[in-house]
Amino acid sequence: MKQASFRIHIFPMDFKKYKQYINDFIEGVNSLDAQANKIGSFTYGLKEIDLYATGLGEGKRKILITAGVHGEEQAGPIGLLMFLRQDLKKYLSEFTFTIIPVVNPLGFEKKRRRGSNNRDLNRHFHIQSFPENKIIINFLKHKTFDHHIDMHEDSGEKTVYMYETGNGYDNDSILMKSYQFLDWVKTQGVEVNTKERIYGVPNCGGVIHLGSNIRKNSKLRKMGALVPVLIFNGISLRGTTLETPGKIDFDTRVGIQREHLNFWLARN
Repeated sequence: MKQASFRIHIFPMDFKKYKQYINDFIEGVNSLDAQANKIGSFTYGLKEIDLYATGLGEGKRKILITAGVHGEEQAGPIGLLMFLRQDLKKYLSEFTFTIIPVVNPLGFEKKRRRGSNNRDLNRHFHIQSFPENKIIINFLKHKTFDHHIDMHEDSGEKTVYMYETGNGYDNDSILMKSYQFLDWVKTQGVEVNTKERIYGVPNCGGVIHLGSNIRKNSKLRKMGALVPVLIFNGISLRGTTLETPGKIDFDTRVGIQREHLNFWLARN
């Protein structure tokens, strides 16, 4: 991969409120002759909060991109916005995209992890306990995807790591590509997490393998994270989750998130 310069200073952390972000997202989608649509809304206090998504492209391979599941993890949504503005156009003939830029709008607005019921949304997609979960699952339940890329951060970390779930787990070439991306991350001066376990789960050089057969992994199903829930329900075949480290420079995190999207799309 090419060297990247992340000193952009276009999107300072305190600049983006949810409404501002969505307006920029809609503008970026419109520039590609597409539309961003409201996929649902919920009431919080006296405010009605809308969730948005878009569909773009005409290619055979179907890609789902989600970001902002945890509201304080803002490099993912901002990196996605940069990708939309600067990179996405060149992939539209090869792929069909579904993009949900912010899964947790209230958390994004308040820069907090949790959603409308002060609960972690990424533990409840299997039971759809909260309005955001219901809106997302209802929107996706009749769709299918070859690859789901979920953009996350680990606010307490200084190192990068990623999860590979679904049919990517059994594909050695996919896993080798994951390591190629992590090697590129190192060239940017960012460390990769090499601990034996991350949150109790075995880690292999920065890639956590959550397994290919979700249907037989009751523990994984019950954790309620979006990626395994979609795989279990036959909505996506494969899920890749990037975790950029919250304790490094924000521009660098944004750049890594953007380049991660380019990395997989250029190699799919």
